Formats: sequence, C-alpha cells, structure tokens
Amino acid sequence: MGIEAREIVIRRCGGSFAFSLPHGNTFEILDSQDKRARLLARIGVPGAAGETVAVAEIVERDGEIEYIVEPAGVSSSVGRQPPGYSWPQVQDEHERLRVRWEAAGGRPTDFLAWRQGASWDSQFAEWRARIREMQRAER
Repeated sequence: MGIEAREIVIRRCGGSFAFSLPHGNTFEILDSQDKRARLLARIGVPGAAGETVAVAEIVERDGEIEYIVEPAGVSSSVGRQPPGYSWPQVQDEHERLRVRWEAAGGRPTDFLAWRQGASWDSQFAEWRARIREMQRAER
C-alpha cells in the first residue's frame, strides 16, 4: 500500500477560508524566494491566467497541506483574460465542496448540517476531511 497524496489547500493571508485547489488549477513551488526569504509559488490555470505568490506559512495536517500565501505582485494572462489568478469566493468553494460531497456518496441533507459556532473555514475543513474519508471507503 502506497502513501496517499495529500490534498492541496490554499489560503490568502488574512482570508476567512482556505480552499481546495480546483481541478485544472496548478500550484507549483518555484526555485526562488522573495526579499523576505519566503518561498515563491505560482498559482493559476494553465493556458489562461495566474500569478506568483509568496508562501507565508505551510500547515501540514492529516490528509492535506495548507499553503498560506500572499500575492507577490507578478501576474500574467493569455489572450483577453484579465491578468492574475481568479481567487474563489466563499460561495464558489461551498458549491465545489457540495459537488465533491455528493460525488463521494454523501447525502445532500448531511452536507447541509452545519456545526454550531463553526466558521466557514472550520466547516470547510471538516467537509474536506469527511469527503476524503468517504473516498477512502469507496476503494
């Protein structure tokens, strides 16, 4: 049995929630640092737009690696696409998690259950963990 890949989760410095890197998006640690000696990374959509970010912190948890990042001022685009990465809004991540939940076999009514006092971030983290559990159980 091999080592399972961990889910890549991104949070902007000061952001209220972390999000799973959407399918087709890339996050690549570069071989360079900013003036504050922080690792630089590139986040984007191949063939579309992206930007370079500084990695302020890396948090490793069971099943996921969270990169806390802040824009480093370098962005790009292809064609008429606006430059830079299209950062998801909370409703975007909520919808992606709902779709993943149902695809993993979770009941829609269970997804709607919200732990009392939970923040967007803590609820999203709980849903990601439960989705990974359901996906492991399918194998």
